[in-house]
Amino acid sequence: MSTKNNNNASGSNSSGSFSLMNLCGRVIFDGTNFNDWICKIRMVTRYEDKEYVLDKELKEVNVNTATPEEVAAFEAHEHDATKVHCIMLATMTAELQKSYEDFYPYEMHLDLLDRYHQSVRKERYGIITSMITTKMRDGESVTLLFQMSTTTNNNASGSNSSGSFSLMNLCGRLIFDGTNFNDWICKIRMVTRYEDKEYVLDKELKEVNVNTATPEEVAAFEAHEHDATKVHCIMLATMTAELQKSYEDFYPYEMHLDLLDRYHQSARKERYGIITSMITTKMRDGESVTAHLQKMQRYVDRLLKLNINFDEELVIDIILHSLPPCYNQFRMTYHMNKEEVTLRKLQGLLRTAESNLKDKSVASTPTVAAPVLAIGQGKGKKRKAPSKSHHKGKSQDGTSSSGTKAGPTAPSSNPKDAECYYCHEKGHWKRNCPKYLQDIKDGRIKPSYAGPKKK
Repeated sequence: MSTKNNNNASGSNSSGSFSLMNLCGRVIFDGTNFNDWICKIRMVTRYEDKEYVLDKELKEVNVNTATPEEVAAFEAHEHDATKVHCIMLATMTAELQKSYEDFYPYEMHLDLLDRYHQSVRKERYGIITSMITTKMRDGESVTLLFQMSTTTNNNASGSNSSGSFSLMNLCGRLIFDGTNFNDWICKIRMVTRYEDKEYVLDKELKEVNVNTATPEEVAAFEAHEHDATKVHCIMLATMTAELQKSYEDFYPYEMHLDLLDRYHQSARKERYGIITSMITTKMRDGESVTAHLQKMQRYVDRLLKLNINFDEELVIDIILHSLPPCYNQFRMTYHMNKEEVTLRKLQGLLRTAESNLKDKSVASTPTVAAPVLAIGQGKGKKRKAPSKSHHKGKSQDGTSSSGTKAGPTAPSSNPKDAECYYCHEKGHWKRNCPKYLQDIKDGRIKPSYAGPKKK
């Protein structure tokens, strides 16, 4: 085994599981940090489904008498043990590598425990002593105090996990320290969603009775448990050592609930913040209507994640309220329309309106913008043009029908320069003419009106 297992093991980082070790920070075992080192080893091997080789002895089988199943099981165990042996050697100093190059992981683990592991009694005594003597300092966060009080003798302090961590590395390494929960859980959900394992954060893992459960139920439980183990490794791998110890024995679902209760901004406060931002957001002049709608949609999506059912008509009203004054015509047309409009249809109408506004601004002469929504087409009557019958006494050239000059055709806006059409004197209009008003009062004439006569 020495020649087979010690190939490139001493300093390599070629294993797929090493993306996990790189994420947490590589720990080299030098004889003084056994607890942290073995925790990382267990986390990596657990994610790779090879942790069992640390606790189960590899027993030789006689190929002449063993069944094919026993031979296959031995070969799989030996293969996994070789992989884990390489990982363990790769994270040791050169001196320790030489000492353990001929060991299988099971025997290697036992020997390391005997040499370097702190005794359970001594470790328990040290933890209890620390708990009793720990005092909250003035100004210290109460949350940190409770973190320390729930930290027990767990060895998961230095964990890491996953081939999916290539995505985590892409997003940027983010370690949860109790102050950045929202950012951290967002990245955790991103990675687990990519790996099709996000459901374990929201769905409880319930035990099944193998004696009464159907094969499908047993298979579903085993698949859920397997995925939960993977996600648990990912979550622990991106926490501080103190938080890792607190959550080593949690499944992701319970872990997520506890973290939400401790660190997540209350739903009421978050909901208030989102709605406040939503109703105060205004689309700026020149801003793309698509970008504005996307921003509003993100607010709606965040409210839905808080299990808040937001009526679509209310969303439409808020979006209409957020539009700038140049969309006033659109708003008026929308409210006059009797047709039901969905949020998706509204988005299309707003994009059309935006295009019309751009065309209007580019046009050389101002034109009236066409309505975005067709409202009541063909149902109303057009207003008739004023009748010209009452203008028969005057021709377009300013002369009366008798041929006499009637005066200037264009009235002046200044009454001092205007000529009265009744007395033909300057300084007032006909409606203010003293002679005209007196004749009406005396009954000599009847008042005249502009516009069509009543029939």
